[in-house]
Amino acid sequence: MTQDRSDPSIEEPLPGGFVNAVVRTGQVVRRSPPPSAAYTHQVLSLLESRSWPAAPRLLGLDEHGREMLTYLDGFVPWERESQTVVRSNASLVAVARLVRELHDLTAGSVLAAGGEVVCHNDLSPKNTVYRQADGQWQPGAFLAAAHRDRLDATLR
Repeated sequence: MTQDRSDPSIEEPLPGGFVNAVVRTGQVVRRSPPPSAAYTHQVLSLLESRSWPAAPRLLGLDEHGREMLTYLDGFVPWERESQTVVRSNASLVAVARLVRELHDLTAGSVLAAGGEVVCHNDLSPKNTVYRQADGQWQPGAFLAAAHRDRLDATLR
């Protein structure tokens, strides 16, 4: 049965949700805020101010205290078996470019704190939204955040 995404009162559970329950209502994703919510919200605001398309936009909190984020259309390979389609060399290079963009956008910012940059902090296929490009799945978006040095983030 297809969900009626035009009705914002209908919550559609999204698969995965390893940390908390995530639902979609129309073009909005709702989830319980992570422990580092204030920091993550600041990072999202910074990325929005720099017009970075690879992170959702924070819309605020709903009446249940859940974060409301813009829905990013694509494929999230949250099951190990589904991750093989995103492991092409082109996809891995594209992930590296996204990571570099995130680092460059946040280098030297107040949010980098004692680290060099803001890092993804949980980079994996199950935390990345992929979209079709040139016949392959390419990363289009991701977000989790912590301040670190570039090399430390790469080695994690």
